[in-house]
Amino acid sequence: FAMIMQFLIITYNTITGFIRVESMTEFLFRVAYGTLVSTILGLLIIWPDILVINRLNNKVPWNRAILKRVALQAFLAIVIATVISVTGTALVNLIHRYTDELPRILFINASIASVVNLLLMAVLEAAVFFRQNRRSRLKNEKLLQELSEIRFEMLKTQINPHFLFNSLNVLSGLIEQDTRKAQSFIEAFAKIYHYVLETIEKQVVTLEEELKFARSYIYLQQIRHGDQIGFTVNLAAESLRMMLPPLSLQIVLENAFKHNATCAGQPLIITLTNEGNWLLIRNVLLPRKSVTPSTGIGQKNLSRRYAMICGELPQFGIENDQYLVKLPLIPCEN
Repeated sequence: FAMIMQFLIITYNTITGFIRVESMTEFLFRVAYGTLVSTILGLLIIWPDILVINRLNNKVPWNRAILKRVALQAFLAIVIATVISVTGTALVNLIHRYTDELPRILFINASIASVVNLLLMAVLEAAVFFRQNRRSRLKNEKLLQELSEIRFEMLKTQINPHFLFNSLNVLSGLIEQDTRKAQSFIEAFAKIYHYVLETIEKQVVTLEEELKFARSYIYLQQIRHGDQIGFTVNLAAESLRMMLPPLSLQIVLENAFKHNATCAGQPLIITLTNEGNWLLIRNVLLPRKSVTPSTGIGQKNLSRRYAMICGELPQFGIENDQYLVKLPLIPCEN
């Protein structure tokens, strides 16, 4: 590009008589010399041009103030071109003095550089836009694929054969012993799977919805284990309107039952509280004597879903002889 521009400029200057070229060798030398200088100056111009584009994309994006963006970007393109052109011309003049008046050469080179840089800025703007658009498209495709995988894993987790088998066994016993309680069990069981099917495609739900689901889930466990399970909720009213990924509580509660024993005299107590924008789920530690090693898939999927929705991630750990899970609560406006 630089060679073509130099060829055209020198040809035009020769034809108009602005410069005198005695031979083809001198013409080619001028083209080669001008190309080298133009390439160096071009590289010096491109770097600040890209910085300007990136800065303006953050401060004055195209979708907010088009006229202001055009005027500001054009002004900065001319300033950059003028400064680098004048500096480069002055340095070249020190090495090999121009025969014409220096101010005139400075003005002509600055004018040419400004026009070229305006075109260059437009090309760079298009290249940056294309690159960012391509990057965003690839990111969206990756996120959609990841979200599909997460939902598939979630669905496999919720349709747990052990949970179904145990629940149906409990229901079978209740039908013979207490038909009213069996009816309540069926209603809670239906609510759980209705909630799963209803929310599996959603990114977030309110804490109030999750809490209703959690109460149904705990109710099934309490029918199965009796008073060996305690469930306490102490949440601020405003926190119920905040959001979190669906079935977050199910993952936490399921892990509590999976890794802790339930026995008479030592009930498994689970409490829900909140601190600011965090939901805290605690359970006493009653480790089972034999337990299947945890794969951690549920917690990993939960963390991945949070990463796709907001900047905060869940926290898991032991505090004061209790297992503590902290889930970020997302304000409705976000």
